[in-house]
Amino acid sequence: MLGRLLVWIARGTLPPAARDKLGWEWSADDERRLRRFGAAVRIGFRFVPERCQGCELSVRLG
Repeated sequence: MLGRLLVWIARGTLPPAARDKLGWEWSADDERRLRRFGAAVRIGFRFVPERCQGCELSVRLG
């Protein structure tokens, strides 16, 4: 299930021309869902302690 979600996110973050070239469909509903997902991630990220934000290397160096 996680794999399907990651593929869906990857498809959605590609430029439309790249999706078209690859023959991948992307609907207006998909776009709305991706934007809502992004908004939810941004809201959720506010609750992550600052020391845990970013990549693992930056956490170790910070």
